[in-house]
Amino acid sequence: MKANVKGLKGLKGLAIALLAPFVLGQCSDSQAVVEQTSMPGVFDDVAVKRAPTQRIVEFYLTSEYLDAEWKVYPSKTGQKLAANMTASCNNGTMLVLMHSKDIIPATYYVSATDPGKSESERVPLTVLNQEQTDTPETSIAIVAKSTEAQARVTFTLDNAGVYSALSEWRLYMLPGEESTTLVPGVTATLSGEILTLTHTSNLPEREYWVAVTDMGKSESKRKGLSITPYEKGRTPAPLPENATVAKSAEKQASVSFLMLNAYSNPVPVWKLYSSAVGNVLIDNVSMSYSDKTLTLSHTSDIPVGAYFVAVTDGELFESARVKLTVSNYVLPATATPTVAITNFAKTAFVQASANFTLTNDFT
Repeated sequence: MKANVKGLKGLKGLAIALLAPFVLGQCSDSQAVVEQTSMPGVFDDVAVKRAPTQRIVEFYLTSEYLDAEWKVYPSKTGQKLAANMTASCNNGTMLVLMHSKDIIPATYYVSATDPGKSESERVPLTVLNQEQTDTPETSIAIVAKSTEAQARVTFTLDNAGVYSALSEWRLYMLPGEESTTLVPGVTATLSGEILTLTHTSNLPEREYWVAVTDMGKSESKRKGLSITPYEKGRTPAPLPENATVAKSAEKQASVSFLMLNAYSNPVPVWKLYSSAVGNVLIDNVSMSYSDKTLTLSHTSDIPVGAYFVAVTDGELFESARVKLTVSNYVLPATATPTVAITNFAKTAFVQASANFTLTNDFT
C-alpha cells in the first residue's frame, strides 16, 4: 500500500513538471500584452491664436477621452516633453493645450494614456499666429487744440483704406501690450481717412496709444497720437470734411476740399507745403478759399499725391498743417443692364433670336 502511495506521488510530481511550462507561459503572456490607447483624432489639427499673447488653444476630439493622461512633446519621437506646455481634456472631447505664459506657434505632438493601457501614438497639432491688423499710420501724429476747451480732435490716417467698416478702435493709456488700461471717457472712430478722438466735453491733453482690430485678425500694434494744449494767438488748424478727393477726370486742373471750420478773415492766407515738417513750399499748385471751400489748382493737370496745408487768419500765427490727398481718377463701372421682362416665350418652334427691352440707357 505504501508503495502505491509513493507511486501516485511520483506521477503527480511528473504531471506538474510537464504542465508547468504551459501554465507559466500563459501567465507570462497575459502580463506582457497591454492594450495601447487609441491615437487621439481631431476635427481640425490647426488652431489659430486670437491675440498676440495667448496661453490656451483648443482642439475638438472626434471621440471621448474621460480619464486619460495627456503629454505634449516637441517632436514625433523622443521622450523629452515640450517646455512649459501641458494638455488636458474638458468634457471628454475638448483638448486644451496650455502654456505657462504665451503659447509659441509650432507643431506639437500630443499623446493620451487611458487607465490600464499603454501610451497612444502621438497626434501632431499645429498652433499658428493670427494675422495681425495693420498698425495705424499718420504723417501728423501731434495735433494742437484749436480752442481751450475742445471735445474732439482729428487725425488723418495714411493707411485708412486697409480697415473695414467693422474695425474696432481702442485708446490705451500706455504703449506696451502688457498694459490693457483704456483711456476713460474718450472714443476713437474712423470715417474715410479721418480718425476722430472724442470726449463728452474737453479732450485731455496727453499722448493716446491707439490700436485697431479688424474682423478675423488680432489687434494691431499701438500708434502714439498726441493732443497738445491750445496755443493762444495761433490760427486753428483746418478741419477737412474729407481729407482725400479723387479726380473726376483723367486730366483735371483743380480739386476742392470742404472745410468744417470757418475763419474770421474772409481771405485767410494759405500755404501749401511738400511735407509735414520743413519749409519747402509747392510752387506749381495755387490755392483759393471761399465759403469754407479750399480749391487746389494747377495750370493744366493737378498732380496726384499728398499736400500739407496751413492757414493764417488775420493777426494770428500760422496754423498746424493738415494733410490733404488728391487721388487718381477712377473709371466708373458700367451699369448693370436691367430689363422690364426677364422671361421670353418663343413665338415659333424654331426661332433664331429673342428681344428684351432695357429699362436703362447705354450710349
